[in-house]
Amino acid sequence: MLDAALPTFFLKPSADKIKHHESFYFTQHGSDPEAAYALTSVDPASQAARNTYAVALFDSHNPEILYGEVLSKPGWSQPSLSQDEIRRNGGAQPPPQPIFPSEFAIQLYNPDQQVLVKQLSTKWSGSTSYEFSMPQTTFRTPSSSALDRSQNDPGADASTPQINFAWRKEGRLGKDMTCYLTGKSTDPTGKKAKKHREPDIAIAMFTGLKEMTILESNLHRVEMEDYKGLEVVIMLSAAVIRDLFFTNPKEAYHIIDPYSRKNSGGARGRKGSSPLEPSGITPPVMTPQPASQQSQQLQRPPPQPVQANGLYNLPSRTAAKRTSLSPLQTGGQTAPPLDPRSQWEIDAETQRLKAQVEAEAREQKRQAEIRRKQQAEEEARKTRKFLQEEERKTHEAEKERRRRQAEVDKETERLRRQFGDQSGLLPPAHPQQRHSSPHLPNQHRYSPSAPSAPASSPALCISKHIFQQRAA
Repeated sequence: MLDAALPTFFLKPSADKIKHHESFYFTQHGSDPEAAYALTSVDPASQAARNTYAVALFDSHNPEILYGEVLSKPGWSQPSLSQDEIRRNGGAQPPPQPIFPSEFAIQLYNPDQQVLVKQLSTKWSGSTSYEFSMPQTTFRTPSSSALDRSQNDPGADASTPQINFAWRKEGRLGKDMTCYLTGKSTDPTGKKAKKHREPDIAIAMFTGLKEMTILESNLHRVEMEDYKGLEVVIMLSAAVIRDLFFTNPKEAYHIIDPYSRKNSGGARGRKGSSPLEPSGITPPVMTPQPASQQSQQLQRPPPQPVQANGLYNLPSRTAAKRTSLSPLQTGGQTAPPLDPRSQWEIDAETQRLKAQVEAEAREQKRQAEIRRKQQAEEEARKTRKFLQEEERKTHEAEKERRRRQAEVDKETERLRRQFGDQSGLLPPAHPQQRHSSPHLPNQHRYSPSAPSAPASSPALCISKHIFQQRAA
Protein backbone atom coordinates (compact mmCIF):
# COMPACT_ATOMS: atom_id res chain seq x y z
CA MET A 1 0.00 0.00 0.00
CA LEU A 2 1.38 3.39 -1.01
CA ASP A 3 -0.21 5.38 1.81
CA ALA A 4 -2.87 4.29 4.29
CA ALA A 5 -4.41 7.76 4.22
CA LEU A 6 -5.14 7.59 0.48
CA PRO A 7 -8.25 5.95 -0.97
CA THR A 8 -7.17 2.47 -2.07
CA PHE A 9 -9.04 -0.26 -3.92
CA PHE A 10 -7.87 -3.87 -3.86
CA LEU A 11 -8.97 -6.06 -6.77
CA LYS A 12 -9.63 -9.51 -5.30
CA PRO A 13 -11.83 -12.54 -6.04
CA SER A 14 -15.42 -12.10 -5.02
CA ALA A 15 -16.83 -13.54 -1.83
CA ASP A 16 -19.16 -15.86 -3.77
CA LYS A 17 -16.10 -17.88 -4.93
CA ILE A 18 -17.13 -17.66 -8.59
CA LYS A 19 -14.08 -17.61 -10.81
CA HIS A 20 -15.24 -14.87 -13.18
CA HIS A 21 -16.48 -12.61 -10.35
CA GLU A 22 -14.16 -10.07 -8.72
CA SER A 23 -14.60 -7.14 -6.36
CA PHE A 24 -12.89 -3.84 -5.63
CA TYR A 25 -12.41 -3.59 -1.85
CA PHE A 26 -12.13 0.00 -0.58
CA THR A 27 -10.05 1.13 2.36
CA GLN A 28 -8.84 4.53 3.65
CA HIS A 29 -7.17 5.74 6.84
CA GLY A 30 -6.43 2.16 7.85
CA SER A 31 -10.05 0.96 7.76
CA ASP A 32 -10.99 -2.62 7.02
CA PRO A 33 -11.39 -3.30 3.28
CA GLU A 34 -15.04 -3.31 2.26
CA ALA A 35 -16.45 -4.34 -1.11
CA ALA A 36 -17.39 -1.24 -3.11
CA TYR A 37 -17.60 -2.40 -6.75
CA ALA A 38 -18.40 -5.81 -8.22
CA LEU A 39 -16.51 -6.65 -11.41
CA THR A 40 -18.43 -9.34 -13.28
CA SER A 41 -17.11 -10.99 -16.43
CA VAL A 42 -19.03 -13.14 -18.87
CA ASP A 43 -19.29 -16.79 -17.88
CA PRO A 44 -16.58 -18.65 -19.85
CA ALA A 45 -18.75 -21.78 -19.98
CA SER A 46 -21.63 -20.04 -21.74
CA GLN A 47 -22.04 -20.02 -25.49
CA ALA A 48 -22.19 -16.21 -25.50
CA ALA A 49 -18.60 -16.06 -24.25
CA ARG A 50 -17.15 -17.62 -27.41
CA ASN A 51 -14.83 -15.16 -29.18
CA THR A 52 -16.06 -12.37 -26.88
CA TYR A 53 -14.74 -10.31 -24.01
CA ALA A 54 -17.36 -8.70 -21.79
CA VAL A 55 -17.14 -7.22 -18.31
CA ALA A 56 -19.44 -5.02 -16.23
CA LEU A 57 -19.01 -2.96 -13.06
CA PHE A 58 -21.87 -3.15 -10.54
CA ASP A 59 -22.45 -1.72 -7.12
CA SER A 60 -21.54 -4.29 -4.47
CA HIS A 61 -24.33 -3.26 -2.09
CA ASN A 62 -27.01 -3.01 -4.78
CA PRO A 63 -26.25 -5.41 -7.66
CA GLU A 64 -29.04 -3.87 -9.75
CA ILE A 65 -27.00 -0.68 -10.21
CA LEU A 66 -24.83 -0.96 -13.31
CA TYR A 67 -22.16 1.72 -13.57
CA GLY A 68 -20.52 0.70 -16.82
CA GLU A 69 -19.63 -2.19 -19.07
CA VAL A 70 -17.24 -3.15 -21.87
CA LEU A 71 -17.86 -5.42 -24.83
CA SER A 72 -15.10 -6.30 -27.27
CA LYS A 73 -14.83 -8.83 -30.07
CA PRO A 74 -11.76 -9.43 -32.22
CA GLY A 75 -11.65 -8.95 -35.95
CA TRP A 76 -10.96 -11.85 -38.28
CA SER A 77 -8.69 -12.19 -41.27
CA GLN A 78 -9.63 -14.76 -43.87
CA PRO A 79 -6.64 -17.00 -44.66
CA SER A 80 -5.48 -17.59 -48.20
CA LEU A 81 -6.98 -20.60 -49.93
CA SER A 82 -3.70 -21.74 -51.46
CA GLN A 83 -3.16 -25.45 -51.88
CA ASP A 84 0.07 -25.28 -49.87
CA GLU A 85 -1.72 -23.77 -46.88
CA ILE A 86 -4.53 -26.32 -47.12
CA ARG A 87 -1.99 -29.13 -47.44
CA ARG A 88 -0.11 -27.89 -44.37
CA ASN A 89 -3.41 -27.76 -42.51
CA GLY A 90 -4.15 -31.42 -43.15
CA GLY A 91 -6.36 -30.97 -46.19
CA ALA A 92 -8.86 -28.66 -44.46
CA GLN A 93 -9.43 -24.96 -44.90
CA PRO A 94 -7.40 -23.00 -42.30
CA PRO A 95 -9.45 -21.21 -39.64
CA PRO A 96 -9.74 -17.40 -39.67
CA GLN A 97 -7.05 -15.79 -37.56
CA PRO A 98 -8.08 -13.23 -34.91
CA ILE A 99 -7.08 -9.57 -35.16
CA PHE A 100 -7.14 -8.26 -31.61
CA PRO A 101 -8.29 -4.63 -31.32
CA SER A 102 -6.03 -1.93 -29.95
CA GLU A 103 -8.93 0.00 -28.42
CA PHE A 104 -12.11 -0.59 -26.46
CA ALA A 105 -15.11 1.47 -25.41
CA ILE A 106 -16.51 1.90 -21.90
CA GLN A 107 -20.24 2.49 -21.78
CA LEU A 108 -21.38 4.53 -18.78
CA TYR A 109 -25.00 4.83 -17.68
CA ASN A 110 -27.11 7.53 -16.08
CA PRO A 111 -26.22 9.62 -17.95
CA ASP A 112 -25.29 7.53 -20.97
CA GLN A 113 -21.76 8.23 -22.08
CA GLN A 114 -19.17 6.26 -24.04
CA VAL A 115 -15.45 6.58 -23.34
CA LEU A 116 -13.00 5.27 -25.94
CA VAL A 117 -9.67 3.93 -24.66
CA LYS A 118 -6.93 3.67 -27.30
CA GLN A 119 -3.60 1.90 -27.07
CA LEU A 120 -0.67 3.97 -28.38
CA SER A 121 3.00 3.06 -28.68
CA THR A 122 5.93 5.37 -29.26
CA LYS A 123 8.31 4.52 -32.09
CA TRP A 124 11.57 5.48 -30.38
CA SER A 125 11.22 4.37 -26.79
CA GLY A 126 8.63 1.64 -27.40
CA SER A 127 6.61 2.70 -24.34
CA THR A 128 2.90 1.97 -24.35
CA SER A 129 0.09 4.19 -23.14
CA TYR A 130 -3.70 3.95 -23.08
CA GLU A 131 -5.41 7.29 -23.65
CA PHE A 132 -9.02 8.34 -23.14
CA SER A 133 -11.02 11.55 -22.82
CA MET A 134 -14.01 12.60 -20.75
CA PRO A 135 -16.21 15.71 -21.12
CA GLN A 136 -15.68 18.55 -18.71
CA THR A 137 -19.44 19.09 -18.40
CA THR A 138 -21.61 16.00 -18.11
CA PHE A 139 -24.93 16.96 -16.53
CA ARG A 140 -27.58 19.26 -17.93
CA THR A 141 -28.38 22.59 -16.41
CA PRO A 142 -31.81 22.42 -14.75
CA SER A 143 -34.34 24.23 -16.90
CA SER A 144 -38.11 24.40 -17.19
CA SER A 145 -37.89 24.91 -20.93
CA ALA A 146 -39.12 22.02 -23.06
CA LEU A 147 -36.60 23.03 -25.73
CA ASP A 148 -33.72 22.70 -23.27
CA ARG A 149 -34.97 19.31 -22.14
CA SER A 150 -35.09 18.10 -25.75
CA GLN A 151 -31.40 18.82 -26.28
CA ASN A 152 -28.67 16.21 -25.93
CA ASP A 153 -26.57 15.80 -22.84
CA PRO A 154 -23.45 17.98 -22.72
CA GLY A 155 -21.32 14.85 -22.86
CA ALA A 156 -22.68 14.03 -26.32
CA ASP A 157 -22.14 17.56 -27.60
CA ALA A 158 -19.06 17.96 -29.79
CA SER A 159 -18.50 21.50 -28.53
CA THR A 160 -18.06 20.38 -24.91
CA PRO A 161 -14.38 20.59 -23.85
CA GLN A 162 -12.76 17.20 -23.28
CA ILE A 163 -10.25 16.38 -20.55
CA ASN A 164 -7.52 13.98 -21.65
CA PHE A 165 -6.14 11.14 -19.54
CA ALA A 166 -3.57 8.43 -20.17
CA TRP A 167 -2.59 5.17 -18.50
CA ARG A 168 1.17 4.73 -18.79
CA LYS A 169 3.13 1.62 -18.05
CA GLU A 170 6.03 2.05 -15.65
CA GLY A 171 8.92 0.26 -17.34
CA ARG A 172 8.87 -2.36 -20.05
CA LEU A 173 8.85 -5.44 -17.85
CA GLY A 174 6.88 -4.12 -14.90
CA LYS A 175 3.17 -4.47 -14.24
CA ASP A 176 2.60 -1.08 -12.65
CA MET A 177 0.60 1.66 -14.38
CA THR A 178 -0.11 5.27 -13.57
CA CYS A 179 -3.05 7.34 -14.80
CA TYR A 180 -2.13 10.93 -15.71
CA LEU A 181 -4.12 14.05 -16.48
CA THR A 182 -2.53 15.19 -19.74
CA GLY A 183 -4.57 18.31 -20.59
CA LYS A 184 -7.71 19.53 -22.32
CA SER A 185 -8.96 19.50 -25.85
CA THR A 186 -9.08 23.34 -25.75
CA ASP A 187 -5.40 23.73 -24.89
CA PRO A 188 -3.41 25.70 -27.47
CA THR A 189 -1.09 23.71 -29.67
CA GLY A 190 2.24 24.61 -31.21
CA LYS A 191 5.87 24.94 -30.25
CA LYS A 192 5.27 27.83 -27.85
CA ALA A 193 2.47 25.97 -26.16
CA LYS A 194 4.72 22.96 -25.63
CA LYS A 195 7.32 25.09 -23.91
CA HIS A 196 4.84 26.56 -21.44
CA ARG A 197 2.83 23.36 -21.07
CA GLU A 198 2.26 22.14 -17.52
CA PRO A 199 3.55 18.67 -16.63
CA ASP A 200 1.17 15.75 -16.49
CA ILE A 201 -0.59 15.19 -13.18
CA ALA A 202 -0.77 11.65 -11.73
CA ILE A 203 -4.23 10.93 -10.37
CA ALA A 204 -4.19 7.12 -9.86
CA MET A 205 -1.70 4.27 -9.57
CA PHE A 206 -2.40 0.62 -10.40
CA THR A 207 0.27 -1.43 -8.62
CA GLY A 208 0.80 -5.08 -9.52
CA LEU A 209 -2.45 -5.08 -11.51
CA LYS A 210 -4.37 -5.58 -8.27
CA GLU A 211 -4.06 -2.44 -6.11
CA MET A 212 -5.58 0.89 -7.17
CA THR A 213 -4.51 4.00 -5.26
CA ILE A 214 -6.33 7.28 -5.90
CA LEU A 215 -4.13 10.35 -5.45
CA GLU A 216 -6.86 12.42 -3.86
CA SER A 217 -4.93 15.68 -3.69
CA ASN A 218 -4.21 15.59 -7.43
CA LEU A 219 -7.70 14.41 -8.29
CA HIS A 220 -9.16 17.68 -7.02
CA ARG A 221 -7.17 19.50 -9.66
CA VAL A 222 -9.24 17.85 -12.39
CA GLU A 223 -11.83 20.42 -13.49
CA MET A 224 -14.85 18.28 -14.33
CA GLU A 225 -18.32 17.60 -12.99
CA ASP A 226 -18.60 13.80 -13.02
CA TYR A 227 -15.98 12.63 -10.52
CA LYS A 228 -17.94 9.43 -9.94
CA GLY A 229 -17.87 8.68 -13.66
CA LEU A 230 -14.11 9.32 -13.70
CA GLU A 231 -13.66 6.89 -10.82
CA VAL A 232 -15.71 4.23 -12.63
CA VAL A 233 -13.71 4.75 -15.83
CA ILE A 234 -10.43 4.47 -13.93
CA MET A 235 -11.52 1.21 -12.26
CA LEU A 236 -13.03 -0.36 -15.34
CA SER A 237 -10.30 0.71 -17.77
CA ALA A 238 -7.57 -0.64 -15.49
CA ALA A 239 -9.31 -4.02 -15.22
CA VAL A 240 -9.87 -4.24 -19.00
CA ILE A 241 -6.27 -3.23 -19.79
CA ARG A 242 -5.08 -5.94 -17.40
CA ASP A 243 -7.23 -8.59 -19.12
CA LEU A 244 -6.68 -7.62 -22.76
CA PHE A 245 -3.09 -6.37 -22.87
CA PHE A 246 -1.28 -8.02 -19.94
CA THR A 247 -2.51 -11.60 -20.42
CA ASN A 248 -3.00 -13.99 -23.29
CA PRO A 249 -5.64 -12.32 -25.48
CA LYS A 250 -6.96 -15.68 -26.68
CA GLU A 251 -7.87 -16.58 -23.12
CA ALA A 252 -9.43 -13.16 -22.57
CA TYR A 253 -11.57 -13.50 -25.71
CA HIS A 254 -12.30 -17.20 -25.02
CA ILE A 255 -10.94 -18.27 -28.40
CA ILE A 256 -10.54 -22.02 -28.70
CA ASP A 257 -7.83 -23.12 -31.10
CA PRO A 258 -8.76 -26.27 -33.08
CA TYR A 259 -5.09 -26.83 -33.82
CA SER A 260 -2.23 -26.07 -31.48
CA ARG A 261 0.27 -24.28 -33.69
CA LYS A 262 3.14 -21.99 -32.95
CA ASN A 263 2.93 -18.32 -33.85
CA SER A 264 -0.85 -18.51 -33.60
CA GLY A 265 -1.28 -15.72 -31.09
CA GLY A 266 -3.23 -13.64 -33.57
CA ALA A 267 -2.53 -10.10 -34.64
CA ARG A 268 -2.72 -7.01 -32.47
CA GLY A 269 -4.43 -4.53 -34.72
CA ARG A 270 -2.31 -4.61 -37.89
CA LYS A 271 0.94 -5.56 -36.18
CA GLY A 272 2.52 -8.91 -36.94
CA SER A 273 -0.03 -9.75 -39.63
CA SER A 274 0.86 -11.38 -42.89
CA PRO A 275 2.39 -9.08 -45.52
CA LEU A 276 -0.07 -10.46 -48.02
CA GLU A 277 -3.45 -8.84 -47.86
CA PRO A 278 -6.08 -11.43 -46.95
CA SER A 279 -9.12 -11.93 -49.05
CA GLY A 280 -11.43 -10.38 -46.44
CA ILE A 281 -11.13 -8.76 -43.02
CA THR A 282 -13.89 -8.52 -40.44
CA PRO A 283 -13.26 -5.46 -38.21
CA PRO A 284 -13.34 -5.76 -34.41
CA VAL A 285 -16.54 -5.03 -32.49
CA MET A 286 -16.69 -2.60 -29.57
CA THR A 287 -19.34 -1.80 -27.00
CA PRO A 288 -22.49 -0.69 -28.85
CA GLN A 289 -23.69 2.79 -28.06
CA PRO A 290 -27.27 3.03 -26.75
CA ALA A 291 -29.87 4.85 -28.75
CA SER A 292 -29.74 8.61 -28.37
CA GLN A 293 -32.54 10.58 -26.80
CA GLN A 294 -33.53 12.09 -30.11
CA SER A 295 -34.06 8.68 -31.64
CA GLN A 296 -36.04 7.65 -28.57
CA GLN A 297 -38.19 10.74 -28.96
CA LEU A 298 -38.73 9.98 -32.62
CA GLN A 299 -39.92 6.49 -31.67
CA ARG A 300 -42.50 7.85 -29.25
CA PRO A 301 -46.09 8.05 -30.54
CA PRO A 302 -47.45 11.50 -31.32
CA PRO A 303 -49.36 13.16 -28.49
CA GLN A 304 -53.12 12.90 -28.46
CA PRO A 305 -54.99 16.05 -29.58
CA VAL A 306 -56.51 18.14 -26.82
CA GLN A 307 -60.25 17.68 -26.64
CA ALA A 308 -62.79 20.30 -25.70
CA ASN A 309 -62.25 21.90 -22.29
CA GLY A 310 -59.45 19.39 -21.69
CA LEU A 311 -61.85 16.72 -20.48
CA TYR A 312 -60.24 13.93 -22.48
CA ASN A 313 -56.65 15.10 -22.16
CA LEU A 314 -55.87 12.62 -19.36
CA PRO A 315 -53.75 9.65 -20.45
CA SER A 316 -55.31 6.23 -20.20
CA ARG A 317 -54.02 3.54 -17.90
CA THR A 318 -52.59 1.47 -20.75
CA ALA A 319 -50.97 4.41 -22.56
CA ALA A 320 -47.76 4.09 -20.55
CA LYS A 321 -47.57 0.38 -21.33
CA ARG A 322 -48.18 0.96 -25.02
CA THR A 323 -45.44 3.57 -25.24
CA SER A 324 -42.96 1.56 -23.21
CA LEU A 325 -43.42 -1.71 -25.05
CA SER A 326 -41.45 -2.31 -28.21
CA PRO A 327 -43.46 -2.54 -31.43
CA LEU A 328 -44.66 -5.97 -32.41
CA GLN A 329 -42.40 -7.67 -34.94
CA THR A 330 -44.70 -9.17 -37.55
CA GLY A 331 -41.98 -9.98 -40.07
CA GLY A 332 -39.38 -12.69 -39.89
CA GLN A 333 -36.85 -11.97 -37.18
CA THR A 334 -33.34 -12.47 -38.43
CA ALA A 335 -30.70 -13.87 -36.12
CA PRO A 336 -27.56 -11.81 -35.55
CA PRO A 337 -24.81 -12.74 -37.99
CA LEU A 338 -22.06 -14.99 -36.74
CA ASP A 339 -18.45 -13.94 -36.70
CA PRO A 340 -16.18 -15.66 -39.24
CA ARG A 341 -14.58 -17.88 -36.59
CA SER A 342 -17.94 -19.20 -35.38
CA GLN A 343 -19.07 -19.68 -38.97
CA TRP A 344 -15.83 -21.51 -39.72
CA GLU A 345 -16.34 -23.71 -36.65
CA ILE A 346 -19.88 -24.53 -37.81
CA ASP A 347 -18.64 -25.32 -41.32
CA ALA A 348 -15.76 -27.39 -39.95
CA GLU A 349 -18.13 -29.28 -37.66
CA THR A 350 -20.49 -29.85 -40.59
CA GLN A 351 -17.63 -31.19 -42.69
CA ARG A 352 -16.49 -33.34 -39.79
CA LEU A 353 -19.95 -34.79 -39.27
CA LYS A 354 -20.32 -35.34 -43.00
CA ALA A 355 -16.98 -37.12 -43.14
CA GLN A 356 -17.95 -39.12 -40.06
CA VAL A 357 -21.24 -40.18 -41.67
CA GLU A 358 -19.42 -41.15 -44.86
CA ALA A 359 -16.82 -43.07 -42.85
CA GLU A 360 -19.58 -44.83 -40.91
CA ALA A 361 -21.32 -45.70 -44.18
CA ARG A 362 -18.07 -47.08 -45.59
CA GLU A 363 -17.47 -48.99 -42.38
CA GLN A 364 -20.99 -50.42 -42.45
CA LYS A 365 -20.49 -51.42 -46.08
CA ARG A 366 -17.17 -53.03 -45.23
CA GLN A 367 -18.68 -54.85 -42.26
CA ALA A 368 -21.57 -56.03 -44.46
CA GLU A 369 -19.08 -57.29 -47.05
CA ILE A 370 -17.12 -59.06 -44.32
CA ARG A 371 -20.32 -60.65 -42.97
CA ARG A 372 -21.32 -61.70 -46.48
CA LYS A 373 -17.93 -63.32 -47.04
CA GLN A 374 -18.10 -64.99 -43.65
CA GLN A 375 -21.57 -66.32 -44.42
CA ALA A 376 -20.38 -67.59 -47.81
CA GLU A 377 -17.36 -69.23 -46.20
CA GLU A 378 -19.60 -70.74 -43.52
CA GLU A 379 -21.96 -72.12 -46.16
CA ALA A 380 -19.01 -73.52 -48.12
CA ARG A 381 -17.59 -75.05 -44.94
CA LYS A 382 -20.93 -76.66 -44.09
CA THR A 383 -21.23 -77.99 -47.66
CA ARG A 384 -17.72 -79.44 -47.53
CA LYS A 385 -18.42 -80.97 -44.15
CA PHE A 386 -21.67 -82.49 -45.42
CA LEU A 387 -19.95 -83.93 -48.52
CA GLN A 388 -17.10 -85.28 -46.42
CA GLU A 389 -19.61 -86.88 -44.05
CA GLU A 390 -21.50 -88.41 -46.95
CA GLU A 391 -18.26 -89.67 -48.46
CA ARG A 392 -17.21 -91.11 -45.12
CA LYS A 393 -20.55 -92.88 -44.69
CA THR A 394 -20.37 -94.24 -48.24
CA HIS A 395 -16.80 -95.41 -47.65
CA GLU A 396 -17.78 -97.09 -44.37
CA ALA A 397 -20.80 -98.74 -46.01
CA GLU A 398 -18.61 -100.00 -48.86
CA LYS A 399 -16.03 -101.18 -46.36
CA GLU A 400 -18.73 -103.00 -44.35
CA ARG A 401 -20.13 -104.58 -47.52
CA ARG A 402 -16.68 -105.75 -48.53
CA ARG A 403 -16.06 -107.14 -45.05
CA ARG A 404 -19.31 -109.10 -45.13
CA GLN A 405 -18.58 -110.32 -48.64
CA ALA A 406 -15.12 -111.41 -47.49
CA GLU A 407 -16.69 -113.33 -44.58
CA VAL A 408 -19.16 -115.00 -46.94
CA ASP A 409 -16.37 -115.91 -49.34
CA LYS A 410 -14.24 -117.19 -46.48
CA GLU A 411 -17.08 -119.33 -45.11
CA THR A 412 -17.86 -120.64 -48.58
CA GLU A 413 -14.20 -121.54 -49.11
CA ARG A 414 -14.08 -123.30 -45.76
CA LEU A 415 -17.18 -125.32 -46.54
CA ARG A 416 -15.77 -126.18 -49.95
CA ARG A 417 -12.56 -127.47 -48.40
CA GLN A 418 -14.51 -129.40 -45.79
CA PHE A 419 -17.14 -131.00 -47.94
CA GLY A 420 -15.58 -130.81 -51.31
CA ASP A 421 -16.97 -129.55 -54.52
CA GLN A 422 -20.73 -130.26 -54.60
CA SER A 423 -21.34 -128.91 -58.02
CA GLY A 424 -21.60 -132.50 -59.42
CA LEU A 425 -24.60 -133.29 -57.27
CA LEU A 426 -26.70 -130.79 -59.04
CA PRO A 427 -29.08 -132.16 -61.70
CA PRO A 428 -28.39 -131.20 -65.26
CA ALA A 429 -30.13 -128.20 -66.42
CA HIS A 430 -33.00 -128.77 -68.91
CA PRO A 431 -32.19 -127.47 -72.32
CA GLN A 432 -34.43 -124.84 -73.55
CA GLN A 433 -36.93 -125.80 -76.21
CA ARG A 434 -36.28 -124.16 -79.47
CA HIS A 435 -39.79 -124.89 -80.80
CA SER A 436 -42.61 -124.63 -78.41
CA SER A 437 -45.66 -126.80 -78.88
CA PRO A 438 -49.05 -125.25 -79.04
CA HIS A 439 -50.50 -124.72 -75.66
CA LEU A 440 -53.73 -126.59 -75.11
CA PRO A 441 -56.10 -125.67 -72.35
CA ASN A 442 -56.53 -128.17 -69.49
CA GLN A 443 -53.62 -130.21 -70.80
CA HIS A 444 -50.76 -131.08 -68.49
CA ARG A 445 -47.62 -132.96 -69.17
CA TYR A 446 -47.54 -136.02 -66.93
CA SER A 447 -44.77 -138.58 -66.65
CA PRO A 448 -45.90 -141.69 -64.72
CA SER A 449 -42.45 -143.17 -64.64
CA ALA A 450 -40.76 -140.43 -62.61
CA PRO A 451 -42.33 -137.63 -60.72
CA SER A 452 -41.05 -134.19 -61.35
CA ALA A 453 -38.69 -132.76 -58.77
CA PRO A 454 -37.90 -129.16 -58.24
CA ALA A 455 -34.46 -127.99 -59.14
CA SER A 456 -32.10 -127.87 -56.19
CA SER A 457 -29.40 -125.35 -55.61
CA PRO A 458 -25.84 -126.43 -54.68
CA ALA A 459 -26.23 -125.14 -51.17
CA LEU A 460 -29.45 -127.18 -50.71
CA CYS A 461 -27.71 -130.30 -51.99
CA ILE A 462 -24.84 -129.79 -49.59
CA SER A 463 -27.29 -129.34 -46.72
CA LYS A 464 -29.11 -132.56 -47.63
CA HIS A 465 -25.83 -134.44 -47.86
CA ILE A 466 -24.79 -133.27 -44.43
CA PHE A 467 -28.17 -134.28 -43.01
CA GLN A 468 -27.88 -137.79 -44.48
CA GLN A 469 -24.41 -138.29 -43.04
CA ARG A 470 -25.59 -137.27 -39.59
CA ALA A 471 -28.58 -139.61 -39.85
CA ALA A 472 -26.33 -142.58 -40.76
